[in-house]
Amino acid sequence: MMYDHADGSNVTKDAKWVAANMLKVIREIGPINVLQFTADNAVVNSLAGQIYIVRAEFPHIVFGGCVAHGIDLLFEDMAKRGNVTQTWDYSTTSIIIWIGLTISSIVLNGWLLANDRRHGQLIHAGRQRQELRRKASSKSFSMIHSGTNAMMCY
Repeated sequence: MMYDHADGSNVTKDAKWVAANMLKVIREIGPINVLQFTADNAVVNSLAGQIYIVRAEFPHIVFGGCVAHGIDLLFEDMAKRGNVTQTWDYSTTSIIIWIGLTISSIVLNGWLLANDRRHGQLIHAGRQRQELRRKASSKSFSMIHSGTNAMMCY
């Protein structure tokens, strides 16, 4: 769930600036309520999460890069390896699609998610909606609310 954003148009976006914004969000939510921080795989985000936040102030918070961004970078790197349109055929594309579907099914229906659900539901929709109503504008809330409902119906 996206909680906040920051305007970085006139700022040098180094690890300290990113860490300051992450710390602001963690303090607003409460450190005990944050388990993981996910961002794109830029080096400054990794430094901010691993050095300034995780190791220094909140060692219980895990920082991870975005898996979707990583997969996107993987496909971009694969496309850069020579002339893809001539070397790839239908079967190669089918295999890549099959691998993607397999990864999705493992994440969504696999034992890892089931193991995490043993301890209770991972999403507490009611509590999150109350917090969003209090913090977000009505337009932002309606967009997030409809997206959350779509995810729960999936």
